[in-house]
Amino acid sequence: KVAELHLKKMGHAVTVAATGPQALAFLKQEPFDVVLMDVELPGMDGIEVTRRIRSGDAGPERAGTPTVAMTAHVQNNIRQRCLEAGMNDYVAKPVNFFELEALIERLLAQRLPATESARQSDIPPLLFDKGLAIRRLGIDTDTFAPIFQAAMDEFRERLDDLLRAAQQGDLPHVRTHAHTLKSICGTIGFVAGQTLLEGISESARNNDPKRAHEAVRKLADLFGDGLRQACGN
Repeated sequence: KVAELHLKKMGHAVTVAATGPQALAFLKQEPFDVVLMDVELPGMDGIEVTRRIRSGDAGPERAGTPTVAMTAHVQNNIRQRCLEAGMNDYVAKPVNFFELEALIERLLAQRLPATESARQSDIPPLLFDKGLAIRRLGIDTDTFAPIFQAAMDEFRERLDDLLRAAQQGDLPHVRTHAHTLKSICGTIGFVAGQTLLEGISESARNNDPKRAHEAVRKLADLFGDGLRQACGN
């Protein structure tokens, strides 16, 4: 229910299936852009439903429908089973809806016709996607404006802290600052920044200060590009 409310707030039309067989029947009746598949659906689990979708049980034209696993299980073997069944990706519960929205947009972009994809590739990506952030927060533009500005100011300050920690090889603080910055990314619609920060956190966990420092410098450059893009608009 929570996921349904968030997805509708993001502007998506949502159809909810209560069981595995019902999910398969719904997809057979009409096309969907993306299927968010609960792994523990009653009647037929989400992994089996996905296998049947991929084998054409919902119709050959539906066999390639993007499907994302949603589960509270974090074990690697569960994730591997989902991917082996043909799911495109995996989202752990509790769901980070900013990350989910970014994932949905990426899957939808991959399904664009070649001509549309080529046309859109000529348009520079919007680094600070305010529309995405507004949908995620569920507020109007006027309310969002001061929140966005405060978040941008905080991002600058925290980015300076992250740069210092990375230059000093202080990996514990790199992880701390990266975690804080990832949450701010959601408020300013900085999807590309969030992706980089996930890599920075992973490098810090793997005790790789050189790689972490390189990624932090890329993040700083990307944030600067976003500021210039915002000023240009």
